[in-house]
Amino acid sequence: MQKIKLLLKWKIIIPIFLILTISITLGIIFQPLKTSNRVNHTLDLVKLSSVHPAELYCEGLLIHNDIVIISELGVSFVNVSDALNPKIINRFFDGGGAHTTRLIDNLLYVADHHQGMEILDIGNLTNIIKITNIPVSEDTASIDVYNDLAYISAYEGLYIYNISNPYSPQSVGSYLTSNSFGYLKILNNYALISTPNGIDVFDVSNPADPVKTGKIGSWGQIRHFQIIGNILYGANMDRGVEIYDISNLHKPKLLGRFHNGGKPAYIHVIDNIAFVADYEDGLEIIDISNIGKMVEIGQFHEAGDYIRAVQVVDNLAYIFDASGDGLEIIQLWE
Repeated sequence: MQKIKLLLKWKIIIPIFLILTISITLGIIFQPLKTSNRVNHTLDLVKLSSVHPAELYCEGLLIHNDIVIISELGVSFVNVSDALNPKIINRFFDGGGAHTTRLIDNLLYVADHHQGMEILDIGNLTNIIKITNIPVSEDTASIDVYNDLAYISAYEGLYIYNISNPYSPQSVGSYLTSNSFGYLKILNNYALISTPNGIDVFDVSNPADPVKTGKIGSWGQIRHFQIIGNILYGANMDRGVEIYDISNLHKPKLLGRFHNGGKPAYIHVIDNIAFVADYEDGLEIIDISNIGKMVEIGQFHEAGDYIRAVQVVDNLAYIFDASGDGLEIIQLWE
């Protein structure tokens, strides 16, 4: 009888222990410490103007001098020297879908969804010339340029090309995977590439043989990120804005997170302020000076907005609303 009671006791204790263990583990994975969601709006944002490009689609914005370069189905160029009256100068479209652009001198390197890597001469914006088209992949996601090398991420992997002669790029190396690579950024001899589950890190010191060396984050899609010094700021569509210490890329450390229920898609950090394109939640502005107690200090949101990208210069935010208004210029403060 005693033996039966003991067996029944353990049959009760073991399931309870397993449930507690699983709950604690999930808590650690899905909700680490230092998560902030405080709102204390102190900025009064003012919309100055907007301009509607040919397509209400946007994967990224790049600003050079007074020109906003919009990665859409093509590439649109908008003169914003007069913030109250932006004007579309030109558009390049050859049937693809631009995702990411990098500008080196007068050459614009484009990761084109269907066309692969395109190199455009934009020295004369009224006469844009395509000088190269390398069909890297039918699902090209992102591009970065460093030391005469172009690093290109695609659904099926990482590709590296020598572009010392941009008229004739030469394949150097690749890393094939099934991780569905997205946004890419080169940091010294490392390539950081977003995936549906964090950011994969590759040692590319030997570009002919990239080697995966680590990972940043463990869950959720960091659709876009920015690196300043040893800090990575990520727009995680599932978990909010995440901030990592990457001084040691082999052991990245999550410093904090701001999550108020939105889906951050794009981030631009200046000083201690994070400007976030948060899809249906619009443009969100977060004070990150205290990572343990981050505070949303401003928001621009109009009914039906679908904000996909943001860049900030001085006191102006340039955002793209894919729901109807296109490129919008927002005054952050006077």
